[in-house]
Amino acid sequence: MRIVDVSFDGAAGALAACRDDTAAERGLTVTADLGAAIALGDSELAERLVANLTDNAIRCNEPGGRVEITAGTRDGRPVLAVANNGPVPAGPPDLTGSGRTERAEVLA
Repeated sequence: MRIVDVSFDGAAGALAACRDDTAAERGLTVTADLGAAIALGDSELAERLVANLTDNAIRCNEPGGRVEITAGTRDGRPVLAVANNGPVPAGPPDLTGSGRTERAEVLA
């Protein structure tokens, strides 16, 4: 693992563009509001994180839904948020990776 400056906004922007076709096939709209969000970390793991959050938001949504990807800073810290407007699970959040969680946010 190599620790470098990781651009969450760059990774999120590239990924949003790559997932547009997949989202469109499912009748979804992907929007990205990307401000600078730089953190120290492993760039490969950060890209996988953004991909997993975005893929889950697409997979666990309904036709006509939205996926919103936001990156920026809050209180001087980088923030990445991925949200969708799909159905809210009836029970507690599923932490096994098989279902939708209400919101995923990373503060570095």
